Amino acid sequence: MSTIPDIISHRHDAKGEEYTIKHVRFMDGVNISYISDKHEVKKKHIQKVILSCPPDNNNEDFMAITIYGKLHRLAFCKFADKTWTDFSIPEPELYHDCGLEDAIFHKGYIYAIDFLARLFVFDKKTSMGIIIRDVPSPQCINITSAPLNTNYLFHDADGDLLMAIRHSHIDEIGVLKTSAFHLYKLDESVKQWIRIFSLGNYVLVVGFNSSVCMLPFPSAKGNWARNCIYYSDHIADFHGPNLGGRDVGVFNLEDGSIEELFPNSTCLYPPPLWLFSQNFIS
Repeated sequence: MSTIPDIISHRHDAKGEEYTIKHVRFMDGVNISYISDKHEVKKKHIQKVILSCPPDNNNEDFMAITIYGKLHRLAFCKFADKTWTDFSIPEPELYHDCGLEDAIFHKGYIYAIDFLARLFVFDKKTSMGIIIRDVPSPQCINITSAPLNTNYLFHDADGDLLMAIRHSHIDEIGVLKTSAFHLYKLDESVKQWIRIFSLGNYVLVVGFNSSVCMLPFPSAKGNWARNCIYYSDHIADFHGPNLGGRDVGVFNLEDGSIEELFPNSTCLYPPPLWLFSQNFIS
C-alpha cells in the first residue's frame, strides 16, 4: 500500500496518522497533502485491482493495474516490480475530471471507463498513458445523472467488450438504491457503444471489485437464473456500523424487474461478499 503513487510516506507506529497522501485539488490544480489513518486507506484508497493473468509460474507477462486515490487514477505493477507506477498523462487537463470507475485488459491494451462512460485506452507495454479516447458516451449519460451511476466493463462469452451502466436513485430515507441497468457492446469497427438487451443464458455479477459474466449453476430444481444481473452495495463511502450494505439484489434483464435480497434489513455491514460465490448464483 505504501508504494501507491500518491502516498508520500508511511509511518507504521503513528497510530491514526500512518499515511501522508498528496492530492491535486480539483478546482485549481494546487498540490496539497493530508494525513490519513491506515483503516481509512485500506478501506477506500484503492477502488479496484485488476490482474492480466494468474500470477503463477513466474509469468513475466503478469501485470496488475489499480484505480486509486481521490481522483481515481490508474497505476500499474509488472512482474518483479517493487512499487506501483502511475500512468503518465501527456494532457493533465484531459484526465483531470475523468474519475475512472473500472478497467479491463482487452486485446493487448487496457481499457478504462470514467464516471461519464467515456472510454480510455492505455498501452500496457509502456507508461505513455492515454493513447485513445474517441468512443462517445451512450446518450443516456449526462453530467446530471452521472454521479448516481456506476459503470462496469466486462467480457461476454465471445470475448467482446461490454459495459453495464448501473442507474441509481436516492430513496425516501436517503439511501442510494439501484433502479435499473443498461447494457452496451463496443462495436470496435465504428468505435461506438451499441445498446443490447440480453445476456442470453449468462448472468452478470457486479460489486466492489468484480464484474464477471458467467454461466449460473442450476438450482436443486434444475432452474436457471438466466439473463440477470446480481449486484451488491458498492458505495464504500457510505458504509458504517449503522449504515450501508443494503443495496443488494437481482435485476431481470427480460422484464426490468428488481428482486431485493434483503428488503427489510436496516443495515448489512460489511456488505455480503458471499454474493459472488458461484454456489450462490443459482
